[in-house]
Amino acid sequence: MIRPQRIMEFKYSVIALVTIFFGGCAKPKFIIGKPISQEKVNSIQRGKTTKQEIIEWFGTPSGIVKKDEKMNLPKGKISSDPFFDLFSTRCDVTENSRIYYYTFARRKGYGGHLFVPIDNLISRYNINMLLILINENTSTVEGYLQDFVEN
Repeated sequence: MIRPQRIMEFKYSVIALVTIFFGGCAKPKFIIGKPISQEKVNSIQRGKTTKQEIIEWFGTPSGIVKKDEKMNLPKGKISSDPFFDLFSTRCDVTENSRIYYYTFARRKGYGGHLFVPIDNLISRYNINMLLILINENTSTVEGYLQDFVEN
């Protein structure tokens, strides 16, 4: 016969393990940047929307770069050149061109480790990036690109 004291010890052990697993090893949600309004993105007009409107709509950009500079992204610094190359097929990229970029990243859910990592089973990542090419001489938008990454 199992004594009531043994049952209570077992219950407390299970509670302690669950607390350690979900409390100590769990990764909380995180957010980088501000959500990017799709309604405002749809309002951007090439040659008409001004730099001032972009800043009013989306706030201070995550960064502003010219060609041959590095961009600070959540995963590290990368060259801005490939992004300028994407724009060059549609827009006239000059020495006055700057990319104003906005990044919003969020992890939903929780992950943790006990004996097997389960981060990818529970956590979901959403990344929304908006790149806006602005001519600094005219202060107008020459083009924009938006990308969503979700897992």
